[in-house]
Amino acid sequence: MYYYMKKVIKLTESDLHRIVKMSVNRILKESMHDFSILDGEYEVYFEDGIKEAVIDTSEPYVSIGDYTLYDEDAMDAINKIYGYLETSNNDVREAIEAYIYDELR
Repeated sequence: MYYYMKKVIKLTESDLHRIVKMSVNRILKESMHDFSILDGEYEVYFEDGIKEAVIDTSEPYVSIGDYTLYDEDAMDAINKIYGYLETSNNDVREAIEAYIYDELR
């Protein structure tokens, strides 16, 4: 005979938010990609000249010219830029420019 014990745990919305955020951050850190190679400041070619691009994968935060992305949108951009690394011979600046050309035009 099996006995199942049930325990009710009450969580506030902020508790749940914190737990989910910690879980997502842990999963991202354990992922097979090391996104930190993208961290830094770069000068990239934009439609109207050279602009500064800043990537911080720990926040996550991406700023390219007048475009600024945070959280999920920034992680989406970081994933796409990381994907462009293969076609740009691991040159981060070229990967960012490919992202600009394909996504921000």
